[in-house]
Order: sequence, then structure tokens, then C-alpha cells
Amino acid sequence: MLVPPSTDVGALPRTPTSFNYQRLDDRHRQATMNKEYELPSEKYLYNWTSESGLELAEFLEKYKPALIRNDANNSRPYIWITNLIESKEGVNYEELVKEADAIVKDTTIKVAEIQNNDEIPIRANKKKGLKSKKEVRETIQADGATALKNVAIKHGFVGGKWIVFVDQTQVNSVFGKMAKSLVSGGLSHTSVSSLRVSTVPFADTEEGPVHRHLIEVYFPNVYDEDMAREVMRVLLRDHGLKISGAKPSLYTAVGLDSKHPSGIPSTVWKGSGGDGSLFSVSEVQSLRDAYYKPQDGEQTTGQQQEDDGDSKDTGVSAVGEKTKTAITVKNRQDNNPFGSDDEEAEGTASNPKKADVAARKKKKTDPSSQKRPLSASSSDAEGEPPKKAVKRSSEPKKREPPAHVPKSMLEREK
Repeated sequence: MLVPPSTDVGALPRTPTSFNYQRLDDRHRQATMNKEYELPSEKYLYNWTSESGLELAEFLEKYKPALIRNDANNSRPYIWITNLIESKEGVNYEELVKEADAIVKDTTIKVAEIQNNDEIPIRANKKKGLKSKKEVRETIQADGATALKNVAIKHGFVGGKWIVFVDQTQVNSVFGKMAKSLVSGGLSHTSVSSLRVSTVPFADTEEGPVHRHLIEVYFPNVYDEDMAREVMRVLLRDHGLKISGAKPSLYTAVGLDSKHPSGIPSTVWKGSGGDGSLFSVSEVQSLRDAYYKPQDGEQTTGQQQEDDGDSKDTGVSAVGEKTKTAITVKNRQDNNPFGSDDEEAEGTASNPKKADVAARKKKKTDPSSQKRPLSASSSDAEGEPPKKAVKRSSEPKKREPPAHVPKSMLEREK
């Protein structure tokens, strides 16, 4: 097992600055004491190896990350699956951490000076050849990352891990399938040596939001593009994971994360694709789609995804299927293309108002109930002879006398 020597944090060089480095030193001390960048000891209960005495399936059933809570002593922070043990003999951890920590502190000081330097403009001025604060800052941070890489290569400590975050509701199935892949699946054909998943934090409460678990996939050389790409491809294609990035173990040793004041990127490869990644955005999406796409023309249902117990069963497909079904049923009720006239009649017979509305609609849409214009064209269209137009007289029509009036009275009026 790897047991790095203790590092005297107080002996590290300090440079006067307005930044408080106590937090950085605490991170460094904690990383060294917890040995986060090495394999667990042989006595660690939550580590599976081929010599554990338990079958992998039994181990995964017994130790589920979503059900195991860490304690105040941090005695069970991770669950490990160890396939290969990397040899790190000859690594001088004291010198390694000392040099890396000095680089991180120097970068932090330079970044702070850039921010406080009023001579460096916020926006670049191409006419005057002036770079913006952001451009100058990123140059310093890139130099710091390169210096850390050189230190890692110098001391032979170039290992790292791909990082994935999974919700607590899915972590048991996702980690279980990754563990099986490492032992006898796709990951077993790569350089991956081990993987680990975080347990439920000690301070986490049931009333709080759903916890996200950290899964780390370890491989020997994070700076080897071909090696890192091979592992990334399997994680995307065989597991459909959304990867955050690849982080060197050296960064963990010195407490370098995404919120560090130095601003050095916490990963050397991005998992989303594009700039800073080993695949393009379209390639990442294509590999993930290949995992979710049904194989051999089989149709994947929400129930099948639940049975698989994998990251496929995120609930998205199942929810989408339910929503689609609900919409279809609603539309079928409103306008049933397979309904018959008899069904409509039965539905309206018991309701006079509906029957009246249905009759009016039918009358409005029935061609035979609509009035035809009195024209030759309309008559010709029906195959009838054209009707003659009636000529009306311009003289007013005389009114006929009532039948009961005697003729004598009519003669008098005349």
C-alpha cells in the first residue's frame, strides 16, 4: 500500500500577500492526512478486491453508496472497487507536494496582483496592444497548470481520474454497473485500475435536497491523451454518463479545486466535448446516443429501463412516455378518428342540448340543407334544365275584395 510521508505544512515557504492561506494549508493537511490520492488500506472494510472473500454482486448488494452514511471521524467516505494496484515506489511525496504547493501559491499571488493592477485594462485594446485582465490572468493560470504537469512528470505521479456526479436516486445502479464493467466488462479492457464512489455525508439530512454522489474512475496517466480518450469513450458509449472532467491526483493532494483562488482549472480534460476536451461536442453526444439507442431494433420501454437498474433509468423516458400517452388519450376523446356515427348518436340521445347542437352542426355541414343560388350554372351542375326568369309587372297589383262583401256595395263604390 502507498503510505506517503507526512508533510510539514509550516515548513512550506510563505510569501506576504493580502490572501489568507490558512484555508489552503488546511486543505493540504486534510488531503495528506486522508490520503485521498492513494488506494485505501487492506483493512478498509468498504474496498472490494478479488481477494475480498465476497463475490462482487454480494459486495454491491451489501454496500450501497446511497444507504451508507459517513461518520464524524470520516471512517467511510468512499466505497472502492480495486482491480489493479498501481505501484508508486520511488515517489517522493514530500518533495512532490512541496513543489506543487509552491506553484499554486505563486499563481494565486500573481492572479491577485493582476486584479489589483489598474494599469491592466478590463477590456483589451488592440490598437495599443494591451491585453485585458482576463487574458493576462488566463495566461498566468495556464502557465501554472503547465508547471504542475512538469512537477507530476518529474516525480512520476501522473495518475488521475475521470469525475462523474450522479444523483442519490440513481447512484446504486450506476455504480453497480460500472463496478461490473471494471471487473469483466468494457472498463476491464482499458487502463482503469480502480473506481470509487462517495457515501452520504455525515452532515447530510433527509429533509435537505437530493444528494449528489461523486464517482471517480482512476487510470495511470491523466496527461496521456490516448489513454484518457480510451477510458472516456467507454464511459460515454457503455454507460451513457455525463462526465465532468479528468483531474490529476496531484491536484487533489494540494487541495486544488474549482473554487481555488488561483483560478487554475481543476481539470486537465473537459468531459462535455469541444475546446479542452478529447472529443467534439457532436462526438460526445453520438457516443451517449449509442448507449441509449435500442439494440437490434428492440423497443426500450420505461419498465425495461427500470429493470436494467442503470443510468438509463433516469425516469426521463418513462415520464415522456406517460406524458405522450396522456396527450394521446385526451385527443382521442375530443376527436376519435375510429368513432362511429352510432356512438355519437348514443352519446347525444340522453342529452337534449347536445342533440340540438349536434343537429345544428350537421345541418350546417350538410350540403343538401344549404340553399343553392338561383342561377343557370348551379342548375346545370345538377343536370336540370335552366329555369325561366319570371317577369314582374311594374303596375301595382289590385287587391281582391273579401268574399263576404255583397255585390251591391261594390257597385255603389264604383
